[in-house]
Amino acid sequence: REISEAYKLITSDPAVEQTIQQLGARAALRYDFAPRRGDYDKALVSAYLEADFASGDGDPNVRTPLTQFVFSEDANVGLLMFEHVLAFQSARGAAAGVEVLRRLGAKSFPSEAVNTRGSFTNAFAIFPQVDVRPTEDLLLRGGVLMAWAHEPLIDPVASLQARDGLSIDDDLVNFVGGKPGTYYGTELDLRVQYRFVEHFIADVEGALLFPGDAFQDENGSAVRSGLLQGRTTFFF
Repeated sequence: REISEAYKLITSDPAVEQTIQQLGARAALRYDFAPRRGDYDKALVSAYLEADFASGDGDPNVRTPLTQFVFSEDANVGLLMFEHVLAFQSARGAAAGVEVLRRLGAKSFPSEAVNTRGSFTNAFAIFPQVDVRPTEDLLLRGGVLMAWAHEPLIDPVASLQARDGLSIDDDLVNFVGGKPGTYYGTELDLRVQYRFVEHFIADVEGALLFPGDAFQDENGSAVRSGLLQGRTTFFF
């Protein structure tokens, strides 16, 4: 009920108790090719096929059920698409939504939950990956992440503000003002990991995103983006 109590200030719809109907799932298959090489018997090549699903919500009206499922923030899927691009766009939309509700005198700000904080949500993704270990201390990993929105990606507050009748279908917009799309894009991931001095691991990771229509603005444009990051881990 809290969401409809706040959003009724935008739409003038009566507050109702919305039902929650959400679904999330993850499945993974793995195959190891592990010929014994002396005392080192770890897999030389490991192939993974990961599939993830989180239901979405393409109708922000308060008279409809709440159907968007959000993975835990540390259940990462890929490096860039959900962790950074969707996280940035949704955070900006959430901040704008909070300001709208604040000016209207809302007592709570459910639009804060629009911010995904890098979580996997409203998507079906296929993520094949391959690990190669040329030596005991070196790991090379490559993957291709392809993701589709379960429901067209929308900015709920901006869409409610644009609603000019009982139907909202023709008023929906995404987080950059474009028409809602259903393909997030294709992400290429690469990781190089090296273990040294027994207790240290150095990682370098990179990603390149070819965005789909879910990230396109009103002009049909979306910026290709890349990521490069490194870290060192000490373990004991």
